[in-house]
Amino acid sequence: MSDHVLGAISVRAALNGGVRDVEAILVSNRPRHRRLVESSERAGIPIEEVSTQALDEIGRGHAGIAARVGERQFRDASELWEGTFLVHLDGIEDPFNFGQAVRTLHAAGCDGVFLAPRNWTTATATVTRASAGATELLPMAIAEAEDVAAEAKRREFNVVAGAEREDSVALWDVDLTGPTLLFVGGERRGVTRSVLAELTAVRIPYGTDWDKSLGTVAATAVLAFEIRRQRLG
Repeated sequence: MSDHVLGAISVRAALNGGVRDVEAILVSNRPRHRRLVESSERAGIPIEEVSTQALDEIGRGHAGIAARVGERQFRDASELWEGTFLVHLDGIEDPFNFGQAVRTLHAAGCDGVFLAPRNWTTATATVTRASAGATELLPMAIAEAEDVAAEAKRREFNVVAGAEREDSVALWDVDLTGPTLLFVGGERRGVTRSVLAELTAVRIPYGTDWDKSLGTVAATAVLAFEIRRQRLG
């Protein structure tokens, strides 16, 4: 089944990511996107001149270009374990937040993302745009949280999640320099309970006496870049 990505950043990511077929480039403003159109032509991808209205009917934010694409292909879960900074995203209920979280993880140097079978990658246009194309570039595999946690322990990964628990440890006090698997849950459901009970819970120390939690995207940014900071150190 065909789908679409909208805007030059998303189109370029779809072309470079190699995780789906790009069936055609749809363009209403060829001069603005001349280089992208020409590189697509050299790659043998059909170019379809369409009206701005036709692109509007597909979705917002196209800026005169879109791509008709095939279904995203995922890695085998075993392939991701070659990395040392891995993440399992589970239960994020908003496609924009999902895209933003993947964007953050890609920027922080995450090696790969495991996704629950039910996830937002089917909302192609939204998550591709929200992630600035990162959902096309970051290696992803489908796997249940329990299976990923068990394999991480077998491989002696440090398994952590941001969670307020009686035994939670301040983020800065956990050694994240070795192979690490980070669980990120949605704002309502959080990390799968059976998994959360078995991993190291880390908390983000606040600068104020405030009892509210950070949103998923903000918490993901803090956690992911602390992993990067420690590794750079």
